[in-house]
Amino acid sequence: MVGVIFFLMPGLIYSQNTKEKDTLKEQKIEDVVIVGYKTQKKSSLTAAVSVISDKKLKDTNTSDVSSMLQGKAAGAQIMQSGAPGSTATVKIRGTSTINGTTDALWVVDGVMMNGTPNLDPNQIESINILKDATSTALYGSRGANGIVQVFTKSGTSSGKGILNVSMNTSFNTFTNGKFKLMDGEQFYDYFNSLQNVPATAPRGARAPGYNWLKNGTQTRVAKNYTVDFRGGSQNSKTYISGNYYDETGTIKGFDYNRLSFRINHEQTVKQWLILKPKVSLSYTTGKDVRASLFEMYLNLPWDNPRDANGSYVNPNTSVWYGRDHTNYLYDQQWNYGKNNQLDLVGNMDAEIKITDYLKFITTNNVTYRNFDSMYYIDPRSISGESNKGELSETYLKDISKFFNQMLRFDKDFGVHNVNALAAYEYSDRFYKTSTAGVFGVVPGTDIFDTGASSGHKPSGTKFDRAYNALLFNAEYVYDKKYFVQGSLRSESSSAFGANHRSGLFYSYSAGWNVHKEKFFQVKQINEWKLRASSGLVENTPATTTDGRIFML
Repeated sequence: MVGVIFFLMPGLIYSQNTKEKDTLKEQKIEDVVIVGYKTQKKSSLTAAVSVISDKKLKDTNTSDVSSMLQGKAAGAQIMQSGAPGSTATVKIRGTSTINGTTDALWVVDGVMMNGTPNLDPNQIESINILKDATSTALYGSRGANGIVQVFTKSGTSSGKGILNVSMNTSFNTFTNGKFKLMDGEQFYDYFNSLQNVPATAPRGARAPGYNWLKNGTQTRVAKNYTVDFRGGSQNSKTYISGNYYDETGTIKGFDYNRLSFRINHEQTVKQWLILKPKVSLSYTTGKDVRASLFEMYLNLPWDNPRDANGSYVNPNTSVWYGRDHTNYLYDQQWNYGKNNQLDLVGNMDAEIKITDYLKFITTNNVTYRNFDSMYYIDPRSISGESNKGELSETYLKDISKFFNQMLRFDKDFGVHNVNALAAYEYSDRFYKTSTAGVFGVVPGTDIFDTGASSGHKPSGTKFDRAYNALLFNAEYVYDKKYFVQGSLRSESSSAFGANHRSGLFYSYSAGWNVHKEKFFQVKQINEWKLRASSGLVENTPATTTDGRIFML
């Protein structure tokens, strides 16, 4: 006989098989959920939270963690571009501001991230969507648009190691829905049915002609290979994962691949001390020789991109019937773009057990991102004729630090339960981009060369930003029926002016488990909870592309 016992770890809930002697313990443990900074029993939950387990996340094959949320949580709007490697925009409960960012804040293993994390979806254990002020007020000025809380996988205490190898391939096809384009024959008949229009259709045009859309699109192929290991003992738990992801787009000419690695370790040094180091590394590359979707729809089937010899046609020097005289395939012979990105995330977390009901939890993180991209335009291409070719390069460096030092209290006094937390938090971010380019390049050269005739005016963006915060949360539960809680965060941010750098964010809530009352005898309803909440959240200033700050 085996039982199920729930182990509680920061940012993670999971079940683990145990021996028969643990069965009685399992009956006394109540389901809990991590909501923001705190661990809370589901029965006393008053916040608007959607919990997405790993089972619900296994039905997608995507490189982007944000795309996994499509259709998984009520109130979360996921807007995708469809390009390989692109991140989706996540909006929670609609648009919360007019002229500022409306994207949700991402929090990975307790660490606030800048934008959508470049995270392998296979490494995720579960995701919480925090929707209202009760659950987001403790995040201060960055939590106004809701929170996507991500928990990565961890090792086990079973004493056995589990090695998993997965290989999967998925296919996507380009679709227009019910929209269809006319072929050359249909367009010829339609063109000649119009009155008072000069008959300028080419001779012999009453034929299917060239299908620009069909020849510019393809079946998307995504290959996903993962090897991970989960194991450990009572005092040591380890999770190691390696992944390779490769994807081509439904529009021809774009390739994306990512190599990622993660190790999460938990070591019980003493009964009162647990160390939790984490390291994540990912390297992504992309090559862009993308076809033009605009031209696929606009170009006429009477125009063939190749001549009788199979060479690409320059529409400016040949007979061409399309309005814009464009043939993207001609430029694709030479023009291309490519990019590389390195993401390194390191945590050194620890938990100190002071008493049975009081813990000190420290979370310490450094995140480093380096990105570079280049685009080459050949002087022989149509787009390179005016400036004799062009080469442009962009470099980005993004470094952030996050430190949270927290005391957490949780104690029962008979039918009374009190849990609270108090913490100090500091975070900062350094962000810098530089862009430069040259004209008059040597054909086939993808480095800045002395042969260039002129150059772009260099441009860039740079900003430093830091946050300090003190936060507090307390909850009181009586007999698992009635519960109230409140939270408070005092935050200072360098994003604001010297006289307006501090803000105070709060929330309070109450709930009543009606189904636990003796008078409630409705067999058809097994759970009925009434809850009410209120709170204050605000937006932090956003940064424009040129580095200026504007207030929201």
